[in-house]
Amino acid sequence: MNKNIFVRLLTCLAAVVLFFGGAQFFYTLYSRYRLKKNHKEVREYVESQLNYDPETIDEQLSTMQMWMDNKYLYPEDYGMVYERASNIYKFRDDYANYARCFGYAIYYLEQSSDVDYTVNLELDLAMFYVVNNNYDLAREVVDRVLANMDVDNLQSPQVRSYLERFKGMLDAKDGNYDQAAEQILLAEKIMDGAPYDYYTDSYRGIDKVNLAKIRFYQGRYDEAEELLDELDGSELFDQTEYASIMARDFVLPYLETRIYLSLEKGEDVTGLLRNYVEQCETYGYNQWEVQTIMYVKDKLGVAETDEYREIIAMLENSYDSSAKYQGTRYTNLLNGIINDSYEHIKESYELKKRQRTRFLIYAALAVFLIWSVAFVWAFIKKSRLDGLTGIGSRGAFNLEMNKNKRAYGIIMIDIDNFKKVNDTYGHQKGDEVLVRLGQILMDMKSPDIQPFRYGGEEFVLVIYSRSLPLVVNIAEHVRKIFEAQEWDFGAHITISLGCAVSDDGDDVVKRADDNLYISKKTGKNKVTG
Repeated sequence: MNKNIFVRLLTCLAAVVLFFGGAQFFYTLYSRYRLKKNHKEVREYVESQLNYDPETIDEQLSTMQMWMDNKYLYPEDYGMVYERASNIYKFRDDYANYARCFGYAIYYLEQSSDVDYTVNLELDLAMFYVVNNNYDLAREVVDRVLANMDVDNLQSPQVRSYLERFKGMLDAKDGNYDQAAEQILLAEKIMDGAPYDYYTDSYRGIDKVNLAKIRFYQGRYDEAEELLDELDGSELFDQTEYASIMARDFVLPYLETRIYLSLEKGEDVTGLLRNYVEQCETYGYNQWEVQTIMYVKDKLGVAETDEYREIIAMLENSYDSSAKYQGTRYTNLLNGIINDSYEHIKESYELKKRQRTRFLIYAALAVFLIWSVAFVWAFIKKSRLDGLTGIGSRGAFNLEMNKNKRAYGIIMIDIDNFKKVNDTYGHQKGDEVLVRLGQILMDMKSPDIQPFRYGGEEFVLVIYSRSLPLVVNIAEHVRKIFEAQEWDFGAHITISLGCAVSDDGDDVVKRADDNLYISKKTGKNKVTG
């Protein structure tokens, strides 16, 4: 009966799982159709709206917002939409929203399969930290990229070059100039082998100016100056498109290295430094401004000269502007990137709440049903085991006898003088004796030998099939094993056993119990059967 109930419960559970599994399957098919359709539309729209026309920029933002609210987008599509929106906000000098969308883009692209796009955006974030002199965070970003993304298979030469150059910048910061130079040369090599496009000249110029800076740190001043001379008159100095990025990646490193070289030659650097400070003030790179002026001041030492006084004035002014700038735009940008990325993770769960809730309800229901069935089955099974010894209980023995349709033998077992053990050594020691006997009987368990605790200090073995002719031998074996047991409380404990084999219409349990009584009355520690 219990087995039939178990089978019925499993059948009902399977039906429920199949129903909800089917519903989830069809919902998944519909979701995939919408995802693929929207993926194509997002790509086509973003790639067709590369300009930042003030007359259409509000319309573009509205379209981006529509896609942001759509729940059927791949992570890379969300990333592209938010990255596009961040650039629009940056164009409008709305840095708070720029930071918010940039953080969202990073989060989504990290979940996507578009590795090139993701790596490029991650490196932009690392560059932001470098600009603010937080190289530890920059390293964390680069380490995360190297650890979590398949950078060995990047498709874009620009992104590969960008990554190698950035690794070189971090090596240079650590003073590993030889390794840094190798990284920059590798970045140059990547661009030399790439098809020419809009970014080629920019990347080559940026790589060259970074190599010049490293050569300076290596003390190879002539090589550094030659590299800078090759860049003189470059159109990169006058680029109006991406002017802030070119100032950060090309113009300021160029001027900084020129300043350092001029200092080494004992030349007046105030003109170069003025130009450098102006670029920093224009594009907000005030941390670099303070750092470079401090370097010049320390290099010159204290001197009563016009050059020194002008540098001190620049330094005081840059401290004021740096403090002001860091208190607004960059602090907000940094906090926005971190906080909004976190908030978006939370929001993304809300956007998918219905789908996840539905799935979790189905899963919880299935788990609950499985748990319920397992609990009932375990309860039934546990009720058939003796709680102390772990062998079959009296109820399990009765069930065994009721369903038994074949010949069997019974060995009744009783622990001799068990009450004396309890009275002398305590019930805890008595329990140890019961458990030890239960373990001995459990070790003998097989398809032909089934052990049970009959009650109190009485145990029973049911013998079947091939072992049936050996009932007395088995009983004698059990008696000897138990008699040989050693106890930490120094007692000598024995058992008495009674055996019987079933005949038609015969109460074999009673006969075995009668034989046990004979063993007890005739000296104990013996087998009667």
